[in-house]
Amino acid sequence: MYLSKREFTWHNNCPPEYYYIVQNSFSTSIDIASNLADKLSTVEQFLGFLPQRQDANPSGRVTLETFEAIYGKVLWDRTEPSYKSNNEAGLKRVTYVLKMAQKLASLPHNKTLTNQLEVMCDEKFWDYRFTEKDKDYYKDTRPEEAGGGRVMQLSGPACIGKTMGYSWASKTHSIDNIVLCPMPLARWDGMKDFSIEMFRHIDLSANYGRMTLGAMMSIWSEARDLPCPSNPGIDSYGWECITELGRTKPEESIQNADSFAFLGVALYLYKADWHTGFCEPLPGEGNVVIPRPPQHTPSPTPQSSPTPTPQHS
Repeated sequence: MYLSKREFTWHNNCPPEYYYIVQNSFSTSIDIASNLADKLSTVEQFLGFLPQRQDANPSGRVTLETFEAIYGKVLWDRTEPSYKSNNEAGLKRVTYVLKMAQKLASLPHNKTLTNQLEVMCDEKFWDYRFTEKDKDYYKDTRPEEAGGGRVMQLSGPACIGKTMGYSWASKTHSIDNIVLCPMPLARWDGMKDFSIEMFRHIDLSANYGRMTLGAMMSIWSEARDLPCPSNPGIDSYGWECITELGRTKPEESIQNADSFAFLGVALYLYKADWHTGFCEPLPGEGNVVIPRPPQHTPSPTPQSSPTPTPQHS
C-alpha cells in the first residue's frame, strides 16, 4: 500500500473557533496511525517466532491483548487444537491491520490518499427540498467544485444527541465529505491530561480521535462499516459491537473502520491498558498520569452514537 502518484488536498472549512481543533485532530490521527504501525510491527515480529504468551514483555502483552480484544485471538497455546493454523491466521490479521496503519501513517498532514476531502463543522449547507415516501431530501448548497450542488436523501439523525459526525462521498465529483458536529467539538478541547483515575469510568467510545480516525479510514483505506453481529440493522460502532465482531467473525473484523480506530486510540494512550475497553493502569505503575506525546493529543468527548451516513438519491 502506498500513496497515489497524484496528491489530493483536504480543506478545513470550519469556523475559527473550531479550525485549529480540527486541524490538530487530523494531524493527530496520522500520529495515531504511525504509533499503531510501530507497535503492530513489533507484535508481528514477535508472533513470527511462534512464541508462548508469557514470552511477551509487559508493553507487548498489552498491545497483543488489545488487538485480540478487538480482532479476535491471534496467539494460541501449543496445547490447543489447530494452534498452528489458528496462529497463522492470527498473524495474517495482524499484518493486514499493520499495512493499513502504515498506509495512513505515510500520509502528509495536509494531503489525502485518494480524493479531495472537504471537512465541515456545521450543517448550514443542507437545504430541505421535499419528502417522498417518508424520506426527506435535501440539497447540498455548496459549490460543485466543493462537492455540493446535489439533492440527497438523508437517513437518520444528523448533528443531534450524541452524534459526533458523519461522512459521505460525492462520487461524481471525486470528493469525500465529513461533517464534525459542533457540540462534541466544543467540549473536546477542554478535556486534556486526564489521569488513570479520571479515565477509569470513561470508555474508548468517548474519544474524539477515534471518530476522526474512523472517518479517515473509511474514506482512505479498505476499511468500511460492517454490520453489528447481534444487530445487523446497525453498523459495528462502539466497543460492544466491534469486540463481538472480533470474537464471531475475526477474519471479517479487520475490514471494520471503527475497530481500527479503537485500536489506534487505545495504543496511542500508551501509559494505560485498554484491552477491556476501560482504562486500567499498566502492571506495577499504579495511578499514573497519561502523558501526551509531543504536539498532538486525542481527547475524550461524550460517547458517540452510530454516525449516520447520507444516502445518495
